[in-house]
Amino acid sequence: MPQRATNVEAGVSGGVMARWSVLAYWMTVDDEIDFDVRTFSYANIGESRHVGVELEAGGSLAWPVRPAVTYALSRVTRPDDGRQLKNVPRHAFTLSADLDLPEGFGVHVRYRATGGAYLDDDNTLSLDGASTLDMRLRRTIGGQLVFVDVFNITDTRYDEYGFTLIGFTGETVPYVYPGAPRAVRVGVTASF
Repeated sequence: MPQRATNVEAGVSGGVMARWSVLAYWMTVDDEIDFDVRTFSYANIGESRHVGVELEAGGSLAWPVRPAVTYALSRVTRPDDGRQLKNVPRHAFTLSADLDLPEGFGVHVRYRATGGAYLDDDNTLSLDGASTLDMRLRRTIGGQLVFVDVFNITDTRYDEYGFTLIGFTGETVPYVYPGAPRAVRVGVTASF
């Protein structure tokens, strides 16, 4: 059956020297589709309810340093048991800052953290929260932007998402996909 959703969102934003916004949402999904690793197929898992709040605040563009912070609280559950659906973090937090320097140079730094996720829909095996630090160094030269991105600067080891299977003796066995290690990307963006 196809997945169907009904949702309501409401938000407010404002700010002069600093911008801010608050968004709340509520969504019911009927016949939600999920991947079952035991059968290696997609199937309907029934109804789910998504309720959350997203908060954001950031500095004015007139400041040389523009900080920003975001936080999301997400409760994604089945209405009958109230447990968090697997691999969906309950909390997501981002702290970032942009710094514009002379001669077209700039720096962007971003710290991201998540928590409150589980490997199973029964919420018996928690997924350790991820925490990473990224940075972009950039320079504008004419119409081109030259940049160097460094992801996961501290090379933090964490589990991105996972699932559980039943072992040979009937025990629940967790399987996780590791998050990306430190990576560097260099590039040029041209505007015409």
